[in-house]
Amino acid sequence: MDGISFAMEPGEVVPVAMASMQRDEEGDVERAIASLEKAVALAPEETEAYYYLGQLYRRTGDTQKAIAAWRHYVEVGKDAQAVAWARAWLESHETGADGAFP
Repeated sequence: MDGISFAMEPGEVVPVAMASMQRDEEGDVERAIASLEKAVALAPEETEAYYYLGQLYRRTGDTQKAIAAWRHYVEVGKDAQAVAWARAWLESHETGADGAFP
């Protein structure tokens, strides 16, 4: 199951998110997305995965899913800097800017 157990403890999503980003760096973006989607389904209260999902969706051209992930993250995210970045991307996207984002 891509290294994700069915029962996740609080705090386990961030390591899963980091492992997913490593998969992305290795060129396996689809598997990275699948792992993060499972993580948020199993532990939706762990918000950091939404941030990483937004990044991956944006990079793969799935703008609508990136928007949905980052809108959710902006509402519940705990990392103020990441929330600010997601908010800025959403605002630039909504104003028609190029949507460039780290």
